[in-house]
Amino acid sequence: MTARRITNNTSGIVTLPPDLGSLILGPGRGIITAFTEREIVEILGGDAEFPRGLAIRDVPDQPGTNTKAAANDYFPSVLDRDLATPPAAPAKSDRYLVASGGTGAWSGRDNQIAQWAGSMWLFTIPTKGAQTYAEDELKGLVFDGTSWAVSGGGAVSDADMPDPFTPPDGTWNVVGEISASGGATGSEQFGDNALASGTRSTAVGANSQATSTDTVAAGENARANGTQATAYGTDTLATNTQCVAIGRSAQAVLSTDTALGGFAAATGGFSTAVGNNAASSGNGSIAAGQGSVASDADAIAIGPDASATHAQSMALGNDAASTAINRATVGLVGGGVNTRKDLEVSGDLRVSGNELEGQVGLIQSNSVVIASMSGASQTLPNVIPAGATLLGLVGRVITAITGATGFDVGDGADVDRWGANIAIALDTTFDISDWTDGAITAFPSGNDVVLTALGSDFTAGSVRVTAYFFTAIAPTS
Repeated sequence: MTARRITNNTSGIVTLPPDLGSLILGPGRGIITAFTEREIVEILGGDAEFPRGLAIRDVPDQPGTNTKAAANDYFPSVLDRDLATPPAAPAKSDRYLVASGGTGAWSGRDNQIAQWAGSMWLFTIPTKGAQTYAEDELKGLVFDGTSWAVSGGGAVSDADMPDPFTPPDGTWNVVGEISASGGATGSEQFGDNALASGTRSTAVGANSQATSTDTVAAGENARANGTQATAYGTDTLATNTQCVAIGRSAQAVLSTDTALGGFAAATGGFSTAVGNNAASSGNGSIAAGQGSVASDADAIAIGPDASATHAQSMALGNDAASTAINRATVGLVGGGVNTRKDLEVSGDLRVSGNELEGQVGLIQSNSVVIASMSGASQTLPNVIPAGATLLGLVGRVITAITGATGFDVGDGADVDRWGANIAIALDTTFDISDWTDGAITAFPSGNDVVLTALGSDFTAGSVRVTAYFFTAIAPTS
C-alpha cells in the first residue's frame, strides 16, 4: 500500500481514498496512521486539521470526512444536539450532534458527531452504544442505533473527559484495548472501558474514570477528575481537588466539596450535601436531609426540605426556612401560627445551667384575647404571671373597635405604661416601641393588663395581648 494525500474539494469537505481500510489518527498535526493488514502507513494530511484522538474506522466509499465509532466508544462532550443547520460562526474544535433533517454542510448527517476543524466539518458516524455528553442539557447521551437518548449521567466538560484513545504517556493504543493496570504509575483499572490515567489512581466499573493523582472512581460511569478526589456509585462525579461524591448521581464539583446520597450535589467549594437530593451551593455551606438546600456562603440547612438561602443563615427542622442574612429558624414552617421567623421554638425555650443542681430558666409567652369590648375600660387578668420578668408586651386589634377613638395600654396604676393612644382600626399593633416606661420589670405577683378607652366608651371590638417573660427556677439541690 502506498502513501496518499488527503484531498480537499471545493465544498470544504475532506475526501478520503476509499481503499485505506481502518484508520486511527496519529499524534502529529495532519498525520494519519493507517492500520491495514497490521502494516502502518503514514499519510500526509495536507492542510486538513484533525481533532486529537478521533478514532476512524471503516471509511465508506464516498467523499466526506466520515468516521465510524466502535461500539461503547466515549466521545468528548458536544455543545448541542438540537441543531439541524450548522452554526454561523463555530469556534475551532466545537462539536455538535446533528439533529434530524440536517441542512447545508450537515445534509445527510443526521445523528452524526460534527466537529469544526477551522475550515471544514469533520463527522463521526456513531454505532450502537457510543456515548457523549450534551453540555447545554447537563446530560449524558447514548446512541441506541437509531437515535441519541439520555443515559442518566450528569454533564462532564471536556476538561473532565480525558481522551480515552490516548494514554497519559502520549503513546497511541488500539481503540478499545483494556488492561488490568492503568496507564500511569501505580494505577489500576478494572471493567469495560475503565480508565485510570492518574498516578496511583484506581478505576473500577464499566466506563469509570480516575484521571488525576490519587483518585478513586468506583461504579458504572463514576468520574473522579480532581487530585485526591473520590467517586463511589453509579454516575457519581467528583471533579475537583479532594472532592468526595458517594451515591447514585452524587456530584461534588468544587474544591473539598462532599456529596453523600442519591443525587446529592455539593457545588459551592468546601460545601457539604448529605441526603437524597440535598444541595449545598454556597461556599462553606451545609445541607443535611432529604431535599435540603443551603444556597449561600456559610448557610446551614438541617432537616428534610430545610432551606437556608442567605449568607450565615440557619434552618433547623422539617421544612424550616431561613431567608435573611444571619437569621436562624428552628421548627416547622407553614401558614398561620406555624410560621417561623428569626429564632423561634415551638413551645418554651429552656435555658439550663448545671442540670445536676436543677438550674433552669424558661422563656415563655402568655396570650389573652378580650372579645366584645364595652365600657370605659377592659381588664385582661393575670397576663403577666407571678415571678415573671417581663421582656415584652405586644398586641393586635383583631376586630375593629367602635365607640372609642383610641385606647391606652397600662397596668392598672400607670394607665399608658405599655402604649398611649393606640389606633382602633383592624390589624393595628402595639409593641415595645409604644411603651412609655421602657424598663424591663420583674413582677413578684401576677399582674393584669388594662385597656382604657379614649374619647368615648368601647362599644365593640376585640384585642389580643401577648406577654413574653423569663421565669427563673430555683435549684433543686
